Amino acid sequence: MSAITNNAFVRWLGSYGLCVTILGGLFLLTALGTWAQAEEGLYAAQTKYFDSFFLTEHIPIFGKTLVVPLPGAVTLMALLAVNLFVGGFVRIRKNKRTFGVLVIHAGIGLLLLAGLVKREAANEGYVRLYEGEQATEYRSYHDWEVCVRELLPKPDQTGLVSGDEWFVDQVVFLGLEGDEVAMVRHPELPFDLHLRHFVPNARVHSEKSRDSSIYPVVDGYRVVPDPVDPEAERNFAALYAEVVAKGAPKDRRGRAGILAAMERYPFTVDQDGRLFAIELRKRRYSMPFTIEQVKFTMEEHPRTRIPSVYSSDILRKDLGAEEGDSVHISMNRPLREDGLVVFQSGYGPKDAPKGTPLFSIFAVVRNPSDRWPEYSCWVIAAGMLIAFGQRLVGYVNRQKRVLREEVTE
Repeated sequence: MSAITNNAFVRWLGSYGLCVTILGGLFLLTALGTWAQAEEGLYAAQTKYFDSFFLTEHIPIFGKTLVVPLPGAVTLMALLAVNLFVGGFVRIRKNKRTFGVLVIHAGIGLLLLAGLVKREAANEGYVRLYEGEQATEYRSYHDWEVCVRELLPKPDQTGLVSGDEWFVDQVVFLGLEGDEVAMVRHPELPFDLHLRHFVPNARVHSEKSRDSSIYPVVDGYRVVPDPVDPEAERNFAALYAEVVAKGAPKDRRGRAGILAAMERYPFTVDQDGRLFAIELRKRRYSMPFTIEQVKFTMEEHPRTRIPSVYSSDILRKDLGAEEGDSVHISMNRPLREDGLVVFQSGYGPKDAPKGTPLFSIFAVVRNPSDRWPEYSCWVIAAGMLIAFGQRLVGYVNRQKRVLREEVTE
């Protein structure tokens, strides 16, 4: 074991110098990511600098652009974890005097693990509710999905209700360009779905519109692309879909429709006597309970329209239950339950005249490691108390010995 710990490479992996270099790199990425938010948007900057293994930074110098490769935050955090493990657990002397230091390193390790679990397992979205409305699911800020719903007649034949649903994740159609086709097949559907021409931000206009577009016309309408907004949640995507016979080849044409995120009505098809609705929408996640907006409260700074505080009184109910618990949610008081964190994040419509009904926006995060940073802080605090307590006790004992020696003399 001593041969391993004395190896030059192992010593470098656990060195203070490497730790300081990594922390410096993380500081640089934080600064670059903060500056980039103004032009690229929060989500794009987060993806580029903090959710990546490597990235390239373009720096203008003397009229030219210098391309600098940099490690992403994921790479630096992985190196920091290795540095912590080697330096804080492998190479450190393990005895009673270093017990507190070991506890501190364990707390830091738990903090890093919390970040890894959040990156791999967490998802986030939002819920928008007026007073009296309720929700059992929340929508993603950034991710899309194609939903195919079967429409069934109500028992009293007065309308239609949604039946079974099938979903197509965005990894299937994201980035479809030119003649690329994504073929979607499901054994329970009486047709196949061919997807083409994904546009990340677009409007649907009449073919008579003067706006230029390279995309095909369907039923007198076509997709007109818009510049991609830096804030991903402000983009409204569009996608072309064709309903074809089961097992049809890629070049087979069928009933075509435009799936647009801003459309009020879905693309509907009648196949084998069954009616289906097909739509492009933000990905949705189910909640293990229902939240109902009871009252939204907003206070403004005196003589301004600037909100000073806003909060919501909601009714939280188990699924299928008629009664629930009253919960007050404000900007600094979220609801934490069943692995979900529900924050008060906003309201709308903005600049609405007084007396206009306002809706409340809740940010919802599903994070299995939500409490882990708090636990890691307690572990680190305990380790610091042990480490400094040992130093204090040692100092006090040394001072007692000095006093005894002085008295003896």
